[in-house]
Amino acid sequence: MVKCICRGYLGPLAQMVTPPLFKHMGGAFAYQILPIASLRSLFTKSLLLVSKQNCSKVVHFDDFERLMPCHSKHGPSKNVQKHLYELRQLRTVFSETFGITEYASFFESLRDALRLKDPSKTEKKKLLYDIISQQHELHPEVAKNIGFCIPNEVHKWFWYNISKSESFNHYFFLLKNDVLLSTSMYCMNFTNRLMKGTEMERQLVTLQVFLHDEKNIKLIMEKVVKLHTFDSLVALVNGLVKAKNFKFFKSYIQALLLKLEQDCYSGEDATKQKSLRYVRFNNTLLYYLLKSGNVELFMKTFQEELKFITSSGLLNHIDGNEHILNFPIHHYLNLLRVSNRQEELFNVISCLQSSTLMRYKLFKEFLVGELVASFQAFRDPKLVCKYLLSSYSSKPSADILNALGIWGWVYHSKSTILTASELIKELKIHSGILPKTMRIGSPVTVPILTELYRSLLSSNFVSLERDQFKDCLLDLYYKYKTFLSKEANKYRYWRNDTGILNVFLNYIRFHAHEPRLAYDILLDFYSQPFAKNVRLTTVICPFSIVAYKNHELGQAELSELLQLMHKNGVPLTFKFCSAMVMHYIKIRDEKEARSWYNKILYGGFGIRHMALIQIIKDQGWPFPKNFDETLLAQLIEDNSIEEPTDDTIFTDENMFEESSGPGFNDDVGKCTNIIKETLKCLN
Repeated sequence: MVKCICRGYLGPLAQMVTPPLFKHMGGAFAYQILPIASLRSLFTKSLLLVSKQNCSKVVHFDDFERLMPCHSKHGPSKNVQKHLYELRQLRTVFSETFGITEYASFFESLRDALRLKDPSKTEKKKLLYDIISQQHELHPEVAKNIGFCIPNEVHKWFWYNISKSESFNHYFFLLKNDVLLSTSMYCMNFTNRLMKGTEMERQLVTLQVFLHDEKNIKLIMEKVVKLHTFDSLVALVNGLVKAKNFKFFKSYIQALLLKLEQDCYSGEDATKQKSLRYVRFNNTLLYYLLKSGNVELFMKTFQEELKFITSSGLLNHIDGNEHILNFPIHHYLNLLRVSNRQEELFNVISCLQSSTLMRYKLFKEFLVGELVASFQAFRDPKLVCKYLLSSYSSKPSADILNALGIWGWVYHSKSTILTASELIKELKIHSGILPKTMRIGSPVTVPILTELYRSLLSSNFVSLERDQFKDCLLDLYYKYKTFLSKEANKYRYWRNDTGILNVFLNYIRFHAHEPRLAYDILLDFYSQPFAKNVRLTTVICPFSIVAYKNHELGQAELSELLQLMHKNGVPLTFKFCSAMVMHYIKIRDEKEARSWYNKILYGGFGIRHMALIQIIKDQGWPFPKNFDETLLAQLIEDNSIEEPTDDTIFTDENMFEESSGPGFNDDVGKCTNIIKETLKCLN
């Protein structure tokens, strides 16, 4: 019917369809598209014909109207209604088959919606949603097999017009309607935002929320493969590994392998592109083996990867802004550090410092980070400062250390701020101890400062009396707060995060044994104007450090913390929720305790906390669907619970136990030798 009465409209496809569509549909050619005006004659007064699955059915406008927004008492203006009516007619441009013509019509209908000036943001969002959902309904086989690409400008409009609080519902809509998630940077912005959000948001963006029922796994992982590119899926899996979320790791690895096999490679460098994909896949596997503590398999996989890179002719390949060796070697250095193999770590770094890998800033930052973090075992902040000043731009870095009060405590053992001339004079004494190849031409970064704070406070905790240590903590905290308020914006690369704050709270709460002071400091910090720009970058939330088993806090203080979290957009975490459950159980308020336990259930958190498992068992509450029953059996067998009494549950990284077995030593020696041999072959 449509083919018989439609007036043709010719034009180059490139004007209508963005580049991702060419790849998605496989080509471009002259097409026909239906102007909105010519569609009116196709309809009766109240009926619309829709072609679907080789048959036509009647859709009543009354049914369709119920989906449209009506946020004012009188509904949308007549002008808006007119435009909405015209755009709805675009459903008829879809024929029984699906190709470039239909895709171009779909794109143009979305762009027409963006060009409308009358609708409010809410109405326009609803209109865009309607067009996308109608496309999904009209072509279920396309949705099932390849999904739908939508124009970049539509994703851009969504990003700038959908609030942070609506991101969850928006992403769920995209998933439900099989919209490709990696064709636009704006869509990937939503992915990144939700990955940094609440547990439920992370489970949605990774689709884990649907995986707890084993019957869904196959279907959901097919959707993951369909909606993601290989690179975006790698980023997603790396995010799960970073959070040590391994529950469905096997399914994600299988999805990555499937994506690796599905992708087509053409042209002269097809073999090279496939090899590069394999290396990226292997890097994700290495990252998982590192974070899960599987040292033996890590060593074998690492050796095989370096051999493969050499044999496949990729040794001098630059992948983006980084050398192909950077990430596997960084993972290996990380393994050496967390397994307390400092001597071997220094040995490898000494080999690297003269290699061409030192051309890459990110790798040098990785290297310095592992070097500085490895010094924690020595409790020597002066040593950390020497390497810091030798690695980063010394003058601005010294200015930062002085403003933070660190310089005074490290070199003068007291609270003092040096004058500019005094600082320059003392800085001259510190000669560089690292070669020029390892120097980074920018001021010290926040992660490195976090390690320096740890080293300084660890040293002072041992060397100072309790009251002196408390004074040191408070002095450093207030100088840090002043720096964030007045100085941090001077430095281009400064990023406010929760790393340094967590160090302060950890030492105040578990070393100085001042739980009430930890609460006061947290309250003071998040009451500052800069707090809204502080990113939650640590695995452990600062509010969890303060609230967990803190018997100094009453109902009023906990309510204050909750209000502060809401005000600053800090998501609820498992540790905070479990802290609230235990608090209310302690004061025998089972109703409120159950309310907080329900938040754990709703959030989809995995439960492995034995004290909480004991409470759930004693109260007769239901366990979550994904609960590991072996933990309950273990609880019954042990008949006792060892509660954490220090800061161990608030350590961001679980350290490997040092291994001195011959197998481990041999593997380390082999890996280091392979690195040395590989470096000799670099250009």
